[in-house]
Amino acid sequence: MRMSQILGRRWRAKEAQREAQREAASHQLLLRASYIRQHAAGIYSYLHLGLRSLRKIEAIVRQEMDRSGAQEILMSVVHSADVWKRTGRYDEVDETLVRFKDRKRRDMLLAMTHEEIVAELASSDIRSYRDAGVVVYQIQTKFRDELRTRGGLLRTREFIMKDAYSLHLDEDGMAEAYRTQAKAYERIFQRLGLRDVHKIRSATGVMGGSVAHEFMCLLDVGEDTVAFCQACGDAWNTDVAQGERCDTCGSEALLRRGVEVGNIFQLCTRYTDALGVSATARDGLPPLSGHGLLRDRDQPAPCHASRAAPRQARNRLDGCHGQLRCPPSSC
Repeated sequence: MRMSQILGRRWRAKEAQREAQREAASHQLLLRASYIRQHAAGIYSYLHLGLRSLRKIEAIVRQEMDRSGAQEILMSVVHSADVWKRTGRYDEVDETLVRFKDRKRRDMLLAMTHEEIVAELASSDIRSYRDAGVVVYQIQTKFRDELRTRGGLLRTREFIMKDAYSLHLDEDGMAEAYRTQAKAYERIFQRLGLRDVHKIRSATGVMGGSVAHEFMCLLDVGEDTVAFCQACGDAWNTDVAQGERCDTCGSEALLRRGVEVGNIFQLCTRYTDALGVSATARDGLPPLSGHGLLRDRDQPAPCHASRAAPRQARNRLDGCHGQLRCPPSSC
């Protein structure tokens, strides 16, 4: 297709003036290159070039998830509130979770994550310990009514995410899946050209569980603060531990800004217990592990990275995946 035929190729002067006020370089570039257009606060349409980029990112994600042994499924976007009430999250989550009633006045909600649904599926489909050890994932549009959106695609209300879930008979199996997914994420980010991504300790938040890590791409536009211990090598989100000293060895920490591009959680039995999941011939309830990849954020992050990098590094970032490139005049 010729560039002259692409929808959104004409950029008017008044739009260029508004663009100059955008706080994120990636937002400017994606608008100018006709990748996206804004519909409302935190809600965007992907034009032809933007959609092609997303499809190429999606292909890499699928390849690495399949390589890790996960199986792709697709779950519903609308959930009955009943299952969320059973886990307690219906009342725990603030207005970020969109709640509504259907025409029969039943409580419903828009999915922001799918732990409850996976546990519900497991309650009906896992009967024996032989059924455990399964890992499922999906790539789906989600909606979270964020109080504040920023940076174009860096923080939106409607977004596309790859989320994965695994069920195991014991914590050892859960920990092994946790490591496997972390390695899959590292391969994904490497193939996408995100070189400065670090796995750091993070808070479990509304997901719950015992352990959580985030994958942070270090960028000055990030709204999270990442601390790196220069002595023992530990790294954490300052939401977990405030201060400029390591809580492991007490040494001074280096602070950097970062954008979260993925996260993993060890959820233990919070959801499987609430939904009554059990497996015969083994004691205990299967632990659940959750893994989320914010696929939309994988698009603007390389734009920031390539914008700030020397020309040689920018060529390397563009060439390694061939999907997030802006026209030369934009980058």
